[in-house]
Amino acid sequence: MTGSALAAVLRCPECALPLAPAEARLSCGRHSFPVVDGVPRLLPGDLMRLLDGAEGDDVRARTYRSFGFEWTAFRQQLESYERNFRWYLEPLGAA
Repeated sequence: MTGSALAAVLRCPECALPLAPAEARLSCGRHSFPVVDGVPRLLPGDLMRLLDGAEGDDVRARTYRSFGFEWTAFRQQLESYERNFRWYLEPLGAA
């Protein structure tokens, strides 16, 4: 799936409106999300603040940091996990 085709199916996590490229961001017109190294960061406001370095100690903040740590520390996936992960993304088509 091309970047423009993917953008056509993405929706704003805040209001569900379609997202469109706007410089190095995706925007629905009401909300805007950064694209970092080609990856859209489609986070709701409270988690976006954590991405920007804000402090937070509620369950969502701890979960956000935990997943971030796991994706960074365990970059190498077992083949069986990789197959399972790709199965989730099959509806989007090949990259």
